[in-house]
Amino acid sequence: MRTYPMRDRRGMTLPEMMMALTVFSIAMGGAMAFLSSQQKAFQKGSDALAATQNLSFALTTLAQEIRTAGANVAPGQPTVVYAGNNSFSFNTDIVTNVANDPYATFYDPDAPSGSVTSLRLANQITIPGSSPARTYPLQDYFMLAGSTSIPSNAETITFWFELDTESARTDDYRLMRKVNNAAGQLLSRNVLLPADTSVRFFSYRRLFTPTAGRQTILAVPAAWMPVSFASASGRSDSLRAVTINYRVTNGLSGSAERINAVTFTVGLPNVGLTRLQQCGDSPAYSGSLSASWNATDHGVALSFPASVDEASGERDVVRYVVWRKLSSATEWGEPYLSIPTGSTTYTYLDQAVDPSTSYSYAVAAQDCTPRLSSLLTSGSVSVP
Repeated sequence: MRTYPMRDRRGMTLPEMMMALTVFSIAMGGAMAFLSSQQKAFQKGSDALAATQNLSFALTTLAQEIRTAGANVAPGQPTVVYAGNNSFSFNTDIVTNVANDPYATFYDPDAPSGSVTSLRLANQITIPGSSPARTYPLQDYFMLAGSTSIPSNAETITFWFELDTESARTDDYRLMRKVNNAAGQLLSRNVLLPADTSVRFFSYRRLFTPTAGRQTILAVPAAWMPVSFASASGRSDSLRAVTINYRVTNGLSGSAERINAVTFTVGLPNVGLTRLQQCGDSPAYSGSLSASWNATDHGVALSFPASVDEASGERDVVRYVVWRKLSSATEWGEPYLSIPTGSTTYTYLDQAVDPSTSYSYAVAAQDCTPRLSSLLTSGSVSVP
């Protein structure tokens, strides 16, 4: 019978265990230090990104909307409503909830009806951030002279900075946005004043016309502030640019705080813009607008004539603007669509109608000024 020698079953000695633990601790300590440094670097990057994103969103919104100030304002409606150190308010036709609206800059089907036309006197507001407090509007504005049924499409937008009462810091502001008399919307938090305390959130540039020499752009002097549409001086019409200065943080404090500063200037190309006068008088328009239910094509069939100023007369008609409203409504609201010129008679089939609903339609000729003619209106049309 073959026998095998016994193996040595002795374990590690205490010195060997201590040596292994020491080496393992050194290795783990190095690994943990590396991971900790990586985590700190990642957190710093994340904090910086948070501040950058906070800055970017507010900057994009401000620049995008302020640039449209004055778009499609009605006759007599001011472009600049209020220009202060912490608040800037203006009129612009920036949003519509009607897909075919020929005027608005952006289309948002979910935009509330009260935020796509001009602010009415019945809904007068105190301009947020105004000091001393200013109210607006002082009257109603309408697209068509002499008409009280077509309000201006240019809504009132206000941006303002206010102290953030929910922050533990005493120097934190938040950037707000308001359309007409709707509730204010929060755009950005953790906003700080510029590092230079003599600079405010908003500052302005104006067009200066000397008695002799060329026009130039100058800073609006402090003695002018705030600039308001209600001033008889007409200073609001001389504004040509808005400069926005502010800083944003990541909301942390101490060594974890990250701050980004920004200064950017947005031009106001529509302020003081001279309206075309060569198109002459408002288009002459007569005839009738026919609107009836077309059972075959399941829509309301519209038919209306051309203006005499399209092919003869002043020859300045460029399109026809159509409105649609519920027959029970008192105002036409936003334009429903526009149709370019080029025919002797015009037709349109409106299939975007709801069953068991009654509609009324209106049409006006528009010239290149742009001025609107008087309205041709239809009777009520019932959709089965």
